[in-house]
Amino acid sequence: MRNESTFILKCLESLKLQDYPYDCYEVMIVDGSSTDGSKELLESFDFGKINLHLMENPLKITPVALNIGVKAAKGDVIIILGAHTQVSSNFIKENIASLQRTGADCVGGLIQTVGDSFIGKAIALALSNPFGIGNAKFRYSTREEYVDTVAFPAFRREVFDKIGYFDESLARNQDIEFSGRLRRNGGRILLSPSIKVTYYSPSSLMGLIRQSFANGWWNIYTFIKSPGSLMVRHFVPMLFVTGLIFSVLITPFNAMGLLFLILILLPYLMFNLLMSIKISINHGSLFFSVMPFVFFSLHVSYGIGSVVGMGRLFLSYIYKALIQVFINFKK
Repeated sequence: MRNESTFILKCLESLKLQDYPYDCYEVMIVDGSSTDGSKELLESFDFGKINLHLMENPLKITPVALNIGVKAAKGDVIIILGAHTQVSSNFIKENIASLQRTGADCVGGLIQTVGDSFIGKAIALALSNPFGIGNAKFRYSTREEYVDTVAFPAFRREVFDKIGYFDESLARNQDIEFSGRLRRNGGRILLSPSIKVTYYSPSSLMGLIRQSFANGWWNIYTFIKSPGSLMVRHFVPMLFVTGLIFSVLITPFNAMGLLFLILILLPYLMFNLLMSIKISINHGSLFFSVMPFVFFSLHVSYGIGSVVGMGRLFLSYIYKALIQVFINFKK
């Protein structure tokens, strides 16, 4: 965790209420130098019988924290959680049961995304909708099945012995890269809807934009390091934004640009409005006033993040090539 004073106690309360023997699990909290009083809250929290360990993550990035926790844990099963979560009382029991019943290497459950404000609830609805997030089945599927990745997974410890730890060069997407590495080594990842996790979405549109931009950015670096880890859904926003930019740029010089723009935007706007109407019917008419903007912000910021990441990567390659040419010239 890092600066999670709003959420960390809710997460720990849910872990405290597990219907699993207290002496059979431990909770590892890895703090990234929080400055908002998160650690002080932990000192005053009644942990009851929970076996808790608090560790430091001086580098303040997620994969380092994950590796610190995994290496310090003593159990045969490692479950990854974020401070923005709350879990059902049978969370640990269902994870263990699913691993034992299926023989899977990794299991994870259904994410119920919630918001703590009107905009936050709209964002949560977008992040739980296939139009918003593609075929990330851990966000909406109700069928037990093997998938490409899950959120907040439970791993058999031997998985780490076999394929190593989380890639610390990836500040984001380290879980996606790890899932891809596991699949390439013959591992199976099971989605079990009996495992339930509540996740708190960003509470503002700007928070969603920042999060989506960063996710899109890191997709490019994840793809370079581990091409097979990402799915088609991870690149659809980039293709959408690239198409829009290309169409706008060529429109002043060629009428075909306007046609391309219409062919890209019109289907998107139709699906956007249809999904927004459906959500408004199911969750309240007031959501129609914001859902089209939430979907658009999610997709465009994600796509721009990927485009910018691609551009930066391309420029870095050119820079390295020029440096090499200069070195060879000096020789």
